[in-house]
Amino acid sequence: MKNNLTLVTTNRRRAGSRGLLDEFGDVLTVEEAAGVLRIGRSLAYDLARMWRAGDPGGLPVIQVGRQLRVPRAALAELIAGAGAGAGLRIVNDDDDSAS
Repeated sequence: MKNNLTLVTTNRRRAGSRGLLDEFGDVLTVEEAAGVLRIGRSLAYDLARMWRAGDPGGLPVIQVGRQLRVPRAALAELIAGAGAGAGLRIVNDDDDSAS
C-alpha cells in the first residue's frame, strides 16, 4: 500500500523562520531539517525522495556526493510558504480525519 504524503503550509504562525535557521550554515542535513520542521528522520527522507522524484510537495534537497543536503534558503522559503505565512503540517492523504 502506497502512503501518499503532502507537505501543506498553514497560516498558523507568521514570520520567525529566519531566526529559526540562524544557527545553521548554507545547507542543513536532512536530520537537521527534520528537527527544524519537528518531523521524524524517516518522514524527512521520504519527503526528500518525493522532491527528488519531481513532487513539489516534498523536501527540497541537493545531492553532494552521496549525501543529501537541504539548502537553508529553500527551507526558509518552504517554512514561510513563499510569503503566505509560516507553519507546516504533514497531511497523510490516506487518512480521512486530516481534513
